[in-house]
Amino acid sequence: MLKKVARLTIAVLILTSAFLIFNQNTSVASTSDHAKLNIFAGPPNVLADNNTYRCIFVQLQDSSGQPARALQDTTISLSSSLTNIGTVDSSIIIPKGSTYASANFNSTFSPGTTVITASATGYATVLSSMTTIGPIPSAIAVYGFPSTLPADGNSYDAIMVQLQDSSGSPARAPHGGVQVMLSCSDTTVGTVTPFATILEGQTYAITSFNTTIKAQTEARTESAIITALSQGYTPYQVTITTTPVASNPNQIKIFLGPSKVPADQNSYKQIAIQLQNASGYAAVNQTAVIVSIASNDQSVCKIDPITIPRMQTYALATLNTTYKAGSSSITAVATDLQWDRQSISTFGFIPSKLAIYCVPTTLPSDNKTYQAIQVQLQDAQGRPAKDPETDVNVNQFSSQPTVGLVSSTLTIPFGKTQATGNLTVTNAPGATSITAQASGYTTGQTSITTYLIDYLPLQITVATNPTNVNNGYTTVITAYVTANGAPVMGATITFASNNGGAFTSTTEQGNGYYNTSFTAPSFSITTNCTITASGSKLGYLNAQATTQLKVTPAPSNNTGTLALCIKDSEGNTLKDTNVSSTVQPTGIQSLVDVTNATGYVNFQNVTAGVYTFEIIKEGYLEMNQTINYDGQPLVLTIALSNSNTNSNDSTISLVIVAIAATVIVIAVVSSLYIVRHKKSPNIKKLEEMQKQLKNKYN
Repeated sequence: MLKKVARLTIAVLILTSAFLIFNQNTSVASTSDHAKLNIFAGPPNVLADNNTYRCIFVQLQDSSGQPARALQDTTISLSSSLTNIGTVDSSIIIPKGSTYASANFNSTFSPGTTVITASATGYATVLSSMTTIGPIPSAIAVYGFPSTLPADGNSYDAIMVQLQDSSGSPARAPHGGVQVMLSCSDTTVGTVTPFATILEGQTYAITSFNTTIKAQTEARTESAIITALSQGYTPYQVTITTTPVASNPNQIKIFLGPSKVPADQNSYKQIAIQLQNASGYAAVNQTAVIVSIASNDQSVCKIDPITIPRMQTYALATLNTTYKAGSSSITAVATDLQWDRQSISTFGFIPSKLAIYCVPTTLPSDNKTYQAIQVQLQDAQGRPAKDPETDVNVNQFSSQPTVGLVSSTLTIPFGKTQATGNLTVTNAPGATSITAQASGYTTGQTSITTYLIDYLPLQITVATNPTNVNNGYTTVITAYVTANGAPVMGATITFASNNGGAFTSTTEQGNGYYNTSFTAPSFSITTNCTITASGSKLGYLNAQATTQLKVTPAPSNNTGTLALCIKDSEGNTLKDTNVSSTVQPTGIQSLVDVTNATGYVNFQNVTAGVYTFEIIKEGYLEMNQTINYDGQPLVLTIALSNSNTNSNDSTISLVIVAIAATVIVIAVVSSLYIVRHKKSPNIKKLEEMQKQLKNKYN
């Protein structure tokens, strides 16, 4: 019964071991199962400009937070909590074998924060927030341009309503636009179009004011107040003045409308240049008037020149903004007319620094390239911003190129706030810091961590240089280690020979190369040595590879005389010392001799190669000496250490030694009796040497 149980146990162990070995040598699956979802937003802030940004990333992870590969195509459902702020792709697919997928976020013109939800069957739902940046509209401002009009009973597109935030900066209308109600305090002066709509994404709208001839009839100025109202917004008012129509103007007057406009590289027809007389009445001229208009900072804005037609009191000029926010003085001049100057400001976020994001923040160390780098221009408060002048060329650096590499440069196009770059990971897991630099901007930095989640098989190729050596000569053996076509660093590589020889320790040369030096053994005939390189590394399947090295015996003339002189530690020669080789080239007989009266042994016609000599002399410590002999005449002196005790020992020590010697003698006698005169190893060695000498000289 016990035998049957034992046999069954052994069988189970054999089958289990076979199964484990099979799996170890065939598995390329993930080292960990996917257990959860994680969602990343990078960058987490974008402009509220109704554009699309690829900035949402959903990743499969194991329970420890490392990336995990999808075992099948995995559908991820996405949603935004506030669609008036922004929307997201309704679903994305993480392909089989991948660890993550990305989604587009579509901002609107409404600034704010929305929560992005990601869910999939069998996984807990995960959340992340996205914030869109821009001025939040809170008031309706109203302007006249010009705010002085001729009382001639005509209609003028001279009323502008503008959305503004709490600081007076222009703000964009949300989805559906903003409807504004307008009213005039005195319809005897003029009337205003009762409604104006600021369209979605726009900051303003223009409507008409219809003058009467009251001021002309009464020969004096008349005024009326225009009020702008809209549900949920603070109302504003402006005063419109009508004047009698004058002739012979002597000055020009600039009316700007709003004093702030967006720095968005757009054109705004909101500057009115009016002809006036000395009393400030709107005036007409008998001929057309050419007006030159200049900005003192053209990097902020430019204004086109205009012509005021004959018998007209004013004309509108076009303001051309850039992406640079700032202030500029506007000067208007015309022949024979007094000039005017006004100030205008453009509003926008002024870029001053770079922000860099790695999304997801963890990746497999699988020697692949991922579009995982996002570089964004930001202002001092961390808000997305556009470069006002040109493309921004960003230099990128990785602190640990052995973990991951980034492209050396990345360009943020003119008029954009961000750009996407590539990260190429290696097969070496670890963490690396990614740095982004650009002229004129504060440097940005982030980090990413890679994990070895796959069992990849190692591939090894091995070569010798040279491939053919003589006995005892050295060759360099190189192993090149890769996995999935990429060099593997940090592997453990060992070398072995099937026919002897000696290896130096393995040296890693970098980029997947590993070297050792091999000293060939000695043979009497040409012999092949099979060199085997074995490689291993945590997270990889082990591998082996072989190469052949041909070892050729030294030429017949590559022999010589080898003389050994044996002395004691004080330099005295020792005769009758037994010298024999215990290691010699393959096919070569052992060298055996006894030192002569001068302490020498002389071996003739010795073949080049590696020898180890055993040297035995009664009263001295036995010694082993290895010699790499090159076939040239060689004389070596070898010193033996005396095994006798120190002559200066005390009397007590001599007594103890005598007692110990007595005990040893008794023990030896007893041992000889018990083992029936069994011979000691040294006596056997001496007898064997004597036999070899007898055979040699007979």
